[in-house]
Amino acid sequence: MSNPVKQFYELGPFRIDVAKRLLLRDGEPLPLTPKAVDTLLALAIVKQRYDWDWTGAESEFKRALELNPNDAPAREMYALYLAAVGRLKEAKIEINRALELDSLSFQINRDLGEILYFARAYEQAIEQLRRTLKMDPDEPQAFAAHRLLGWIFLHRGLPDQALEEFIEALRLQRADSTWLSTLRQAYAAAGMQGYWRKWLEMHQSRIQRGRLNPFYMAQIYAFLGETEQAFMYLGEAYEDRSVCPAVLQFNTNFDCLRADPRYEGLRRRLALRP
Repeated sequence: MSNPVKQFYELGPFRIDVAKRLLLRDGEPLPLTPKAVDTLLALAIVKQRYDWDWTGAESEFKRALELNPNDAPAREMYALYLAAVGRLKEAKIEINRALELDSLSFQINRDLGEILYFARAYEQAIEQLRRTLKMDPDEPQAFAAHRLLGWIFLHRGLPDQALEEFIEALRLQRADSTWLSTLRQAYAAAGMQGYWRKWLEMHQSRIQRGRLNPFYMAQIYAFLGETEQAFMYLGEAYEDRSVCPAVLQFNTNFDCLRADPRYEGLRRRLALRP
């Protein structure tokens, strides 16, 4: 059963309620006026994440940046847009411009690490994410940086380091200590395949209730080599708009799916260029 279409979108400091046409920045509602930068960014996010209208989204991003070239979150979001459409060189330029405008932003620093990962510059990505975590180890989004580091270490052939990052991400999400111990035991018995299979087993009740992000589930099943399950969750992610085109195209987990016609079919549905 497909999940309902997602009604809330978050990107940078923005949160959009699509149904109510309500825009919030840092939790505060903003008026939607035709020439306001925030309105243009809201339109860009909806076109990018909800409509898959890549040309329209870029037009709104560019108009916003023309109005305020020094808006760091706007440049950050434009960088993520560029990554989503496969223009990684331009994405790196834009995310570095955002960083010049706000060098202390945890999120922008993390996004630079992720764009480097998309470009498969693994050592640079690791260095960037480690610097990011040193900035503020208690940042609420630190778990996401640790989790990303885990995948990078895994793709670098360093499973022990990957394990520590995955465990730290779970610890920051307040996972029960017995869970962490059980996952360590699963890893000791069967490596990362054992870890993720145990992770899935431990999350079965949430999975059955549709409480986990289907796109992340697709990544896990792709890593495990379970193609049918991966495509099933990719279909759900497309329906609820949780699919992340940049991750779909550049995350190493999905390499095993790229020769399957269903992968190209999904890219076409997302209106991504070949």
